[in-house]
Amino acid sequence: MNQIIIFCLILLIILRAINTVISRDFYKQTNESKYLLLGIGWFLWEVSGLLALLLLTVENQFYIDLIVFHNIFLSMLAILLLSWGFIFFIAEISKRIILYTTFAIIAITYIIFFIFEFSLTTDFSYLVHTIIWISSISYFLIKWKKIREIFKVKKWYFYSLIAIFYAYLPIRILIYTKGYSGELFFIDDIFIIILNYGYLLLITFLLTYFTKYLKDKLPPTQKNVLKDRYSLDKVKTLQNIISDIELLEKRIQNEDESPKLKELLEKKRKEASDLLKKIKDL
Repeated sequence: MNQIIIFCLILLIILRAINTVISRDFYKQTNESKYLLLGIGWFLWEVSGLLALLLLTVENQFYIDLIVFHNIFLSMLAILLLSWGFIFFIAEISKRIILYTTFAIIAITYIIFFIFEFSLTTDFSYLVHTIIWISSISYFLIKWKKIREIFKVKKWYFYSLIAIFYAYLPIRILIYTKGYSGELFFIDDIFIIILNYGYLLLITFLLTYFTKYLKDKLPPTQKNVLKDRYSLDKVKTLQNIISDIELLEKRIQNEDESPKLKELLEKKRKEASDLLKKIKDL
């Protein structure tokens, strides 16, 4: 495997791992489906890169084909989930549609893999990959006004990104016209290597930047959600404290029970204090 390819794969894995962690943190804070989709998508894309590095240790052609297939397959699923995750910011998607579509793509891909030859499977995977990619970018282009309202993105910057993402199609066509298909792990054509992996690095970097942008842009909104959630817990806890105080007043004269009641009251006070501290730290 060419040294440039190995270097690019390592950079891609690092960038995807960073996005996996950021998306995971978002999901842990908000429990929203879009961050779960983004997290799973970045993780699958990260695993696909790790699989590619396994090719350095494998010589059997069957295992090479198996690894390459799953690299393409996981990349395809990653792009699908990432597309849905980003679309969730501007529109709601039925969870059933997501599940049914994902399972259908998985089933059809594996059926083709077991029945037909390897090259047909890779061609199908790349076809689906391209359809998902282009249709998602087209959808964002149609929803430009809504995106601008939500993220305050400048028009020239948005269209520049769209042009870069659309460049995927002519680059892929050029690679096919050069006689290459599937992932380009074992080629020595420096121009194609730089074109393919350079573009992948650029796209991954841009998506990484956008994910970081979300992290910097959205916390105030998410903090309000968390504050509301903790406020409800705080009210419930304070209500319990009031009930415990009333109970204590009624039964304080019972010397056997008063220590237990005081201990319970102290516990509830600590719960309220902890919740207030969490809200203050947001």
